[in-house]
Amino acid sequence: AVFSFMFEAKVASKLEKEISISAKDEKALLYKWIEEFLYLLDADSFIPSKVKEIKISKLKGVFTLNAVVLGDASNKYKSIGSVKAVTYAEMEFGKDFVQVVIDL
Repeated sequence: AVFSFMFEAKVASKLEKEISISAKDEKALLYKWIEEFLYLLDADSFIPSKVKEIKISKLKGVFTLNAVVLGDASNKYKSIGSVKAVTYAEMEFGKDFVQVVIDL
């Protein structure tokens, strides 16, 4: 959803990236997850299209997320905006939803 603010076309699933992040709680893990996608766009020109595999585990109070994400090179798509950052402001977890606010 974050990238729908940035690119107008549907992103193809031509490239694969492995992601591994850890955090002290679920909110921090979600924050790092979205932040990692912004980093991949800036550093590797990679736009995610879908998650192929994902595993979240908790060991000794630390959450770890390992995933394989499919996407494509950003130079193939027209940019229509940018996301400056993810924010903890108004981040919320409910029984049936997750809310995240991003800085445009």
